Amino acid sequence: MMNFKKLYKVFWFIGGFAIGFTLVSLSHASIPNPSLVTEIKSKPVIAPDLESDYSKLSQMEARYSESWQQQQKLKAATARVAGSDYSKNKKVKRD
Repeated sequence: MMNFKKLYKVFWFIGGFAIGFTLVSLSHASIPNPSLVTEIKSKPVIAPDLESDYSKLSQMEARYSESWQQQQKLKAATARVAGSDYSKNKKVKRD
């Protein structure tokens, strides 16, 4: 029968070998095969036309702006939410 110390050494040797083999396998798997690496080709990039983009955005801005009444409603709602106390012990009254 094997001695406990020898069995303990064998166990750690097999465990270390398995972990080492796994790490080496994973490290080799993460390196791509040179024959599989290809060059990515793209079209040349042209300089952006900032003036046309700015004019388009200026035209679109009018559609998304809020009226004075909408701004006041948002301001009031924001102030109401910001002024609320959200503690756990407070009971909320519902209208």
